[in-house]
Amino acid sequence: EPCDRGCVHARCTTNCGSECNIEPCTEACAKTLSCGHNCIGVCGEICPSLCRICDKEKLINISNNDNIENLRFVELEDCSDLYEVTVFDKWMKLPVNQNNNDLIVKLCPKCKVPIHNTKRYKNVVSNCYKNVLQNMTTRRAKRKSLNTKKLRKKLEELYTVCRKEVSILLDDLLCCKKTFTLGRYICQEELVLYDFQLKFLEDAQKLKNSLSSNIPYLQDLIDRLMQYNIAISKQTIDEIYKELHRVEILFHFEKFRSLFITNKKKAETTDYARKALIYIDKSLSSPGFDLNKDSENFMKDLLVKLETVYCTNGLELVFP
Repeated sequence: EPCDRGCVHARCTTNCGSECNIEPCTEACAKTLSCGHNCIGVCGEICPSLCRICDKEKLINISNNDNIENLRFVELEDCSDLYEVTVFDKWMKLPVNQNNNDLIVKLCPKCKVPIHNTKRYKNVVSNCYKNVLQNMTTRRAKRKSLNTKKLRKKLEELYTVCRKEVSILLDDLLCCKKTFTLGRYICQEELVLYDFQLKFLEDAQKLKNSLSSNIPYLQDLIDRLMQYNIAISKQTIDEIYKELHRVEILFHFEKFRSLFITNKKKAETTDYARKALIYIDKSLSSPGFDLNKDSENFMKDLLVKLETVYCTNGLELVFP
């Protein structure tokens, strides 16, 4: 589709979406406003809503110039703000890099609305967006390269302690088990998944070490996680970590319940422990129970309190 930008003095001959091959016109607009006075804009652009005669004071304030007789103005199609055209043309050509941020586009100086619909500045805006896209691509490439190095390092660290699970990842990555060099391209979604799987394996291993015991349902959770091989959503990540915390609390709960059954204490202490165990049991087994940070900490504190007032055989409930 041909570009529709142009006026009686020049017209763009490229297709829509391509860079225009004409410069913005600097000739005065020949149109007449509804008030009967001449337009204050430039040829080929939309006519500004203000009039040199009817809105003289406003134009003086906008241009900071008492002599507005020969000034021309441009009205931004994005926000309707008005600027003196020669000044704004120069400003639009200035590079965009505020506070070392190279991922921003041109914004209206007054209202901060992005400038992208004003046809006069089509080429400037287009180049600005191209630069932003290029900078984003460069940053992502650098970040991904750094993250890939971290991934290789983490694979190597966990290979000795989680050989079975890490071997699954190594095979999927076509990774050498001696040099841990990745054998194929990894997309961003896969990188997020592998990072999470390795972090979870690390946290699960710490939990195993702190509990000094093998927990069957913890291994079930790990096996479930290792079945993911393409991508994983944030919601799934949150759910799996909640389940890990549930497993941790459940382990301590089972240990204390066994102790509770085999030990006798005075009636009020026994009643307190029984009620606490019932509460935790119902909470952990309820499908709709939300194990958030507050409820997790409450249960841990409750089990610690039970251990303090009830345990007599030296059993310690340690929470990492």
